[in-house]
Amino acid sequence: MPIMLSERKDLLFVDKDEDGTTAFLDVLSVTRTHDLVGLTVISAPERGNQAYREIQAFLEANDKAGRNFYCVEEAWGFDLGRVTSAKYGFKVKDANNLPVHFVSFSKPEWVPIPDTGGIEYKILQAALSELSRRAVINAQLQKDAAGR
Repeated sequence: MPIMLSERKDLLFVDKDEDGTTAFLDVLSVTRTHDLVGLTVISAPERGNQAYREIQAFLEANDKAGRNFYCVEEAWGFDLGRVTSAKYGFKVKDANNLPVHFVSFSKPEWVPIPDTGGIEYKILQAALSELSRRAVINAQLQKDAAGR
């Protein structure tokens, strides 16, 4: 039996959109190099909602009709200097966490991040909180190591 996304320790619940799709941040995926933040968002569209229907139509258009999917993993990037975000690609996965289909964008479109309230903003805030949490832990580990 597959593990539910809400039970995974490496995922942080971010929000549920107006369509009922739940979004999680994969905290192990969060990286930062200068102004660029990279991460993975995992979403679980509810059966029958708009996002679910769009993914089913996408799978059918790519000869994957009849393949059930469980979640979508999206690779995102944020440019903090330009206050923009982009999606690099995505994987549609089944209930056993196996890929059903994968798409990579060769030239991702960078778009402005909404000021507040949007899912992009909430995901960025969650990622920055995770980076801050790691910095505090690393500082404490260095302090402990220096005290030995």
